Amino acid sequence: MNPSYKIKYEETRDTLQQTCELYRLDVSSVAYKVCPAALMLTILLIIVQKSNVLRLETDGQVKFFLIYIGIWILIFAGLEVFRRTFGKKMARTAAIGDAETAYYERVARRKTALIVEMDFYDNHFLNNTGTKQVDHPYERVVRILENNESLGLVFKTDYGPKGIYSFPKSSIKNADVNDFKNFILEACPNVKKIKQV
Repeated sequence: MNPSYKIKYEETRDTLQQTCELYRLDVSSVAYKVCPAALMLTILLIIVQKSNVLRLETDGQVKFFLIYIGIWILIFAGLEVFRRTFGKKMARTAAIGDAETAYYERVARRKTALIVEMDFYDNHFLNNTGTKQVDHPYERVVRILENNESLGLVFKTDYGPKGIYSFPKSSIKNADVNDFKNFILEACPNVKKIKQV
C-alpha cells in the first residue's frame, strides 16, 4: 500500500535544532502555566490558613479574593508575554546547544549521515531511520506543533513519556504543506488544532 504522504530528509544539526526547539517551546508553554497556578494555590492556602481572611465580613472576603485573583491574572499575562518574547529566545538558544550535543553524539556513533523517512497512511504513520522502524497509530498523537520551518508530532509512548517526531516542512515530498497539515489534523482524533510555537 502506498502512503498518502511521504517525508524524507537527512538529519543535520539544523533539523535536530528544529526538533529541540519545538520540544522546548512545547514544554515551556506548559511550564509557564502549571508552575504559577500551583504557586497561586499554595500561596492562597497559606494566606487563608495563617491569616484571618475567612473571619472578615463577606464584603472584605470578596474584596480580598478579587484583588488576589486580579494580581494573579496580571502575573499570568506577564508570564505569557515573557514566554512569547524572551522565553522563546531562551528556548531557541537552549535548542542550539541541545542540537549541537546530540548531533555530535549521533555522528560519533553512526559514522554516516542518517536519512529519516516517514510514511503517512490512512490510520498510522511509520518512522524509518534505516536501523529502526517504528509504527504509530494516529490515536497516540496528542499535539501537532508548527513553527516557520518545521512541523512536529507529539505522541504518547508505551513507556509513559511523550516523544516527538519533527521534520522540515520542505521534506514533504510531492505535496503541498497545507494539504499535509489538513490530512494530519483530520487523521489524529485527539488533536483539534495545530499549535503554533
